[in-house]
Amino acid sequence: MTTKTRLERTPEAARQCGVSTQTLMRYRDDQGGFLASGIDYFYGAHPNSPIRWNVPECMRQINHRGKLNRRAKKFIEEA
Repeated sequence: MTTKTRLERTPEAARQCGVSTQTLMRYRDDQGGFLASGIDYFYGAHPNSPIRWNVPECMRQINHRGKLNRRAKKFIEEA
């Protein structure tokens, strides 16, 4: 049985992820960020359609990025 992922609009996704809407938008790969189109977020069919966010995937990616940054900081401090 497959489960359907609920996709959220930007304000609700940002709230659930604990970041601002501007930060969430900056995290998109087309803005130089690390969230991937088609996996973490989805464009609508039209230019004025809202972006929909896969919140669990976004949170997983944000957490992964945070862990990488902490490891890098620890590595630099130990060097």
